[in-house]
Amino acid sequence: MLIFTWTQGLQAQDTIIHYTETTGFDHNTREESLSLFRTIGMEQGFTVLSDNDGQLFNKADLSRASFVVFSNTSGANGLNAEQKASLEWFVDTLGRHIMGIHAASDTYRHSSANGGSTGQWDWYAETLGGSVQTSPNHTSQNHVDSIFLVNAHPSAENIDFPWIKEEEYYYWENGYLNDDNITILEVGETGSQSYDRRRPVAWYRVKSSGGKVFYTSLGHKRSNFTGSFPFFEQLIRDASEWLLNCPEKRTELQDTICAGETYLFNGRALNMEGVYRDTLSTSLSCDSIIELNLVVDTPNIEIEKEDQFLRVSNESSSYQWLDCDAGFSSIPNATESQFAPSESGNYAVEVITRAGCIDTSECLNVIISSSEDAMLQADLRVFPNPAKDRIQIHWDGLTQKVKLEILTAQGVSVLKKELSSIENEILNIQFLPAGTYLLTLKGVDFTRSTFFIKR
Repeated sequence: MLIFTWTQGLQAQDTIIHYTETTGFDHNTREESLSLFRTIGMEQGFTVLSDNDGQLFNKADLSRASFVVFSNTSGANGLNAEQKASLEWFVDTLGRHIMGIHAASDTYRHSSANGGSTGQWDWYAETLGGSVQTSPNHTSQNHVDSIFLVNAHPSAENIDFPWIKEEEYYYWENGYLNDDNITILEVGETGSQSYDRRRPVAWYRVKSSGGKVFYTSLGHKRSNFTGSFPFFEQLIRDASEWLLNCPEKRTELQDTICAGETYLFNGRALNMEGVYRDTLSTSLSCDSIIELNLVVDTPNIEIEKEDQFLRVSNESSSYQWLDCDAGFSSIPNATESQFAPSESGNYAVEVITRAGCIDTSECLNVIISSSEDAMLQADLRVFPNPAKDRIQIHWDGLTQKVKLEILTAQGVSVLKKELSSIENEILNIQFLPAGTYLLTLKGVDFTRSTFFIKR
């Protein structure tokens, strides 16, 4: 049984840098975008620092930030070499995070994009995950189409799909896409050209440093940030939460091992019953808490002796009684929880539980006393023994009426009848399943018993 629990919460005093510098096309969304992020910051508990010229791209300021959002930035001339190096340090050394919105992929294009004529800073394009193609870059800015969920992600959990949205949808065919991107959302075919085919509009990836990246090509118009497109705002809100502190996943599981076995739990060897916990990192760079309830199954192999029966109590198990004196050989048809030995000797039982755990008891010595031997053998005889179809019951000199009863090794009565004489009584036992049986004769002042085996 598996149970999944999600908990959420951001670290207090997180800070993000909202970067909007443009040296190419200016979408003029910086104020609306900044307002949206400050609203989200009040909801989620983080502070937003605004940067329109790259002044915060230094190690001192970046070290205090949790992530940087490139919101409709553009062009290739914004950051100088030192500022670029600081951003690389921020992501690759500190393991901090980046979000890109729309024209962030029209910033510092990859050297392989568009025939290799527009590349400026490959680290940026590879980290962000893409560079938009040119000539043409996109559909019309008023194109309406359907957006589909491709891979589950916290950023898309609160969006209804298909999502019908007006947008300027970017083309990627002659641009650049990182093969490590994990697509979250795709737009359907937006036209008849090859670059109009279904393609990504949001993706994520996690770098080896632990730095997380979220990008969406949506967000062309200012109205995206001012309430006209609530699902867009929800996408940005939930992506921010994932970058800062993604939901924690808790998995509860239960497993069983046999006594003496070892259970490997994320590198640990366990052999004792109990509850164990471990924390794993998922592909989303989120914590996954695994709680294991480990049960150790120990078969009950303690034999109890009662009258002429041996018993072992262990529900939902199967049994095989063994003759210790014959090399622990299996006794034919002795496969119940009770067993009635027909002769003195040493006996054990092998128990197999429902979980498949196997154990064998110690040998128990059984002695049929001399008085019992006399009772069972001196005057009462059953033959042949073992028998297949019939048995003959012989008691020298017994002519009075007696009550005959046959019981299974579990004490269940399978036959009762009255006999007027028993000197040589022949009894049909074809109806009996194979096994060991106890035959009892009761008279006015005596009871005699003996065992026989039905093959």
